[in-house]
Amino acid sequence: MEWNDDLATGNPKIDEGLEIIINRINTIRDLDPNGLDAQAIERIIRFFGGYVLDNFHLEEEYMVKYAYPHFDDHKEEHMKFLKNFVMLKKLFSEEKTPSLMMVVIEFEYLNWLIKHIQTFDHAMASYLISKQKIAQPH
Repeated sequence: MEWNDDLATGNPKIDEGLEIIINRINTIRDLDPNGLDAQAIERIIRFFGGYVLDNFHLEEEYMVKYAYPHFDDHKEEHMKFLKNFVMLKKLFSEEKTPSLMMVVIEFEYLNWLIKHIQTFDHAMASYLISKQKIAQPH
């Protein structure tokens, strides 16, 4: 999946982060699992543990600032990701097989992130845009 206007939320800061995430997802998907080593998997996990979580934090700041009515549901989705992320790190510490880890990453994390962007992030962004327009003087 390539970054396109259908994925854009309309919030430049959020979109910048989401575009980086989508581009990284595509890079990860293009990797040959048989050519990966434990260090490559570690870098992928660090990406999820860093950049994705930073993006979640940014979204949550906006939701609080503009009193997003579905904040709890959206935050719960972020928490599900975090819980699964902890399990991913544990699995990696126990099972260093890169091909297995890539299957887990593909189906548990990459697909989840894309669905999250297309549903939760778009709904949130529509609300934020409407609130920001109201807050701006005409």
